[in-house]
Amino acid sequence: MKNEKTDGGFEYSVTDDAIREHRKLSAWDKLRWLRQANAFISRFASEKAKRLQERFRSGDL
Repeated sequence: MKNEKTDGGFEYSVTDDAIREHRKLSAWDKLRWLRQANAFISRFASEKAKRLQERFRSGDL
């Protein structure tokens, strides 16, 4: 799967094998990964990035 690059955006692709492997994870493992990723971003993201993320989350963007 491949998303087209847009102005100011990015390109991201995922292989079919990666999708199949992800589907094998339990809901608990997926949520644990998400929580760990969120903690990492919260720790290392700039304040500007955090504000932007919050605007996106609240629907302002």
